[in-house]
Amino acid sequence: MNKIAISLGLMMFLGGCASSTGVLPIGKDTYTITTDAHFTRGGAGAAKSRAILEANEYCSSQGLNFVFITSSGGSYGEYLTHDLTFRCVPEGDLEDVRPDIETVPDVVVRSE
Repeated sequence: MNKIAISLGLMMFLGGCASSTGVLPIGKDTYTITTDAHFTRGGAGAAKSRAILEANEYCSSQGLNFVFITSSGGSYGEYLTHDLTFRCVPEGDLEDVRPDIETVPDVVVRSE
């Protein structure tokens, strides 16, 4: 319960700093959310925090656990964006495991 209260408090705090598409279904138990924030209002960090908090809150409200799939950041003008794809699964589901987060390089250098 404390996690939910903290999440809601942070969402309310960040509410004036970022905007969101809200959670959108894209497949079975799979969702996406895109958030943005002005660079003077927390930028990429605020956008990422908002996306993760909203996703966790969405899953928690259904009695399910949040499972990270992918995320990426971007920008347009003075706004920074964050796209998050995730699943909501029941406790004990085969996908309900610690995420293995791998950083993908922005540039790949080949030597031939």
